Amino acid sequence: MRIRPHSLLLCLLLAASGMAQAPAPSGEALATALQDGVWCTSEDDGKSCAAYDEFHSNGTLSSCGQFSFDTKPYTAKSSYNVNGRTSCVVVTETTHSVVRPGDRFCVDVLEMTGDLMRFRIVGSAEVSVQYRRPKTAKRCPGNDV
Repeated sequence: MRIRPHSLLLCLLLAASGMAQAPAPSGEALATALQDGVWCTSEDDGKSCAAYDEFHSNGTLSSCGQFSFDTKPYTAKSSYNVNGRTSCVVVTETTHSVVRPGDRFCVDVLEMTGDLMRFRIVGSAEVSVQYRRPKTAKRCPGNDV
């Protein structure tokens, strides 16, 4: 099943494939696991990345990308916190035309493996997926954040 694509920051991703679920870590273990590598938002089930989210140990998140439905690449910075299996994000800077500083959302992390993370935006039934990549794989159009 295909869901419109989006990044964790932008709340636009692909639906999950039918893989068996591995429980998501919780609390500090989840915060640490989010910082391992970068998270790829894909419009083709992980074959390529349209956007990247990078969680930092100081509670900040840097994001960048360009989607096929948008002609302009974007960069964004946010703060995040983790409580249990829920991660909440507040946008602090962005060049995206839709997302604005002060925008906030939370996601419940449903599953995390070495390769992917499945999550649901709080208040939504839609399940999305991001793919873990090494930090060296991050490629931002324009300037990196």
